[in-house]
Amino acid sequence: MFRRKEVWTVGICALVLALLLRAVSAIGLFRFKCVLNRIHAAAVTDTIGVLFMMGGLALLCGLTLTTVKIGIIV
Repeated sequence: MFRRKEVWTVGICALVLALLLRAVSAIGLFRFKCVLNRIHAAAVTDTIGVLFMMGGLALLCGLTLTTVKIGIIV
């Protein structure tokens, strides 16, 4: 079983990764010229970013009712 410190570290890393993916999404909106490329860049990175964000929050909350709600959202 994981110790609390490892779970905390993985949760924070997931949140940082989600933040970086959202920043890449914003850069992709300005970099590409074609509208369809912009939409694709934003959609893919936002979807993965939200999954990492919700997963990181679920790890930080522990096994509670809040974690179940986050799991239902994902």
